[in-house]
Amino acid sequence: MNNLVIVLMSSLISGVIAAIISGIINVINNNKTIKMQERVSEMQRKERLIENNRIQWLSETRKLIAELLIECSKFNILNTKFKNYTEKLNDEKEREKLINDPSKIAEDYKKFSETYKEFLEELTKIQSTITLLRLYFYDEDNMQHKAALKKIYEINHAININQKFPSESLDELVDIVRKILADEMKKVEGV
Repeated sequence: MNNLVIVLMSSLISGVIAAIISGIINVINNNKTIKMQERVSEMQRKERLIENNRIQWLSETRKLIAELLIECSKFNILNTKFKNYTEKLNDEKEREKLINDPSKIAEDYKKFSETYKEFLEELTKIQSTITLLRLYFYDEDNMQHKAALKKIYEINHAININQKFPSESLDELVDIVRKILADEMKKVEGV
């Protein structure tokens, strides 16, 4: 009987030890699984954040390009008006007409002042939009971003020397940006 008790006790002790070891291994494995799930969850959260940021970038870039095109069209119209007024004031016959009609001077001055004010406001809007776009096309290694920036700099240069923007240049910018947006959308979609 003593041998039987010893065998039973020995079996019982080895069972308890096996259960303790098994429990410790399960706790360790569960901790590893939890940590792995936390890492996967964090990676998914970061991926969603990147995806949301990319979608926001796409939307904002599209909006800024549309604003720039509208602003450039307004600028071209105002620039033409402004130059017409300036040419009119530089024309000797027109100056004589104005001298003979003081009410015409006040009327033309008012039109000139309003056009000049609109012109400066539009110029400020364009400069602001260009600055934002320059910040949005930040990737110096991306050839498409470089091409877009080149067109944006051309527009900025035209403004600085008070020139109209060639519509071909604006069309080229639109084509470049459309390609960039399409490529970025493919990244969002995971294609």
